[in-house]
Amino acid sequence: MTAAETVRVVFVDADDGQEIARSELSVAQLPASFEADTTVQLGESTWLVRQAEPPTAAQATTAGELVLTLRRIEMVPARDVLYSRPTICDPLPTVGENATGPGRLEIHEDDWRQVEMVHKGLMDVVEAELSEIRQVYLQHAHRDQDGHAYGFETIYVRTQPLIPLPHKVPYQWLASRFPPADQVVALRGGSADVADSFAIAGGSLTLYGTVSDELITALCVERRSVAHPGEDVLRCLREFMDLAEVVLVDWCSCQTYTATTVGDYLTW
Repeated sequence: MTAAETVRVVFVDADDGQEIARSELSVAQLPASFEADTTVQLGESTWLVRQAEPPTAAQATTAGELVLTLRRIEMVPARDVLYSRPTICDPLPTVGENATGPGRLEIHEDDWRQVEMVHKGLMDVVEAELSEIRQVYLQHAHRDQDGHAYGFETIYVRTQPLIPLPHKVPYQWLASRFPPADQVVALRGGSADVADSFAIAGGSLTLYGTVSDELITALCVERRSVAHPGEDVLRCLREFMDLAEVVLVDWCSCQTYTATTVGDYLTW
């Protein structure tokens, strides 16, 4: 192998600037560019390339030398990886083909339907799901010195209720009581909007969900701050809950609220 076909590679530890190792590598062993995240294996350790001088294989070939500044990747045992919440909802909502542009409420997919309205006729289903979530708290929660759960070894995937609201409350009823709804819902990192979705701001709350044939099929609540949303918003929520015959379910906290007690959720 001729000199032109090899490059002297110097490996440097990003934490202390010390040389870790050096080697003669063939040009064929080098990626074309180090702009994307690149890892290298040195012995039994995996390292992430934080900087490459020069940044491309072609330039390194011309220079005859490449300096890679690396940071060791600390592998975390699977048993030490905790979930941040005890439950998520599955399936996720259907998304459209294209994004509609601005006016989107972006939520993480794990936040989908975490606080939502559910018809009272489905309370048996709600209680069955809450029972499973409580078991996660009892058997798989990691707690701080004050007893607060901060992580979970497992997560319960809710599949019910599939449709939390009956087809009886027109979307226009809700939209007419809040500022114009010019937003749709999008799952963060996705390129498309949730199909037939809406998002309405009301004080410190955002109400979001889905519709079918102009009737609300899901209505979720996202708190943007701890401030009380205001009496007008509270009154509207109570009217909706009475009209739709629903309770508000906070799945992660294993709490349910009626139209009478929903104010407690809004003020904690």
